[in-house]
Amino acid sequence: MLTALELFVTRGFAGTSVRMICEQADVNVSMVKYYFGSKEKLYLAAIDYARNNENQPLAEQRIVNQHLSAEQRLYQFILSFLQNLLQPTPNTYLTRLIAGELTSPTSALSNIIEQDIKPQHRYLAELVTTLAGRSLSDEEVQKINFSLIGQCLFYLSNRPLNDVIAPGLSYDEQGIEQLATHIYTFTLNAIQHH
Repeated sequence: MLTALELFVTRGFAGTSVRMICEQADVNVSMVKYYFGSKEKLYLAAIDYARNNENQPLAEQRIVNQHLSAEQRLYQFILSFLQNLLQPTPNTYLTRLIAGELTSPTSALSNIIEQDIKPQHRYLAELVTTLAGRSLSDEEVQKINFSLIGQCLFYLSNRPLNDVIAPGLSYDEQGIEQLATHIYTFTLNAIQHH
């Protein structure tokens, strides 16, 4: 499963074939077809595998962070999201598969929206509402959520451009903490002065 997952993450769904997966995993194509039936079902199984192995799944993150203030939870969310996007490990595949689905959607997107994106959106909506200290419309909360996620995804999707325009940007642990602090400060100011 790990071989399939790595290929889906690095090459995308369209750029990955069952034959390619089988060659790299040294397994027979008929075996994959027997267990999964199709590339689409293998992809869904890979997404489930990634979901079970993601760094700090949202439910776990909420339990661990429940003693933190809303400000601290927002920062932790941003930091964790950036780490998952920018420091690839086998435990960050789900975040990167989701990012790939946003630019090149497949039939798996509806599953990802229900199981991953909507819970994340609700979690952020609760934080935004708490941090605003006043009533915000659903549309205002949505726009803030989209802006926050968009800022994080920018550093992944525009990395080749960023490397040329801002060569001093670092994607190591300290650099990611600096990016998280910037996005957190920018977002918190927007929430509090919206």
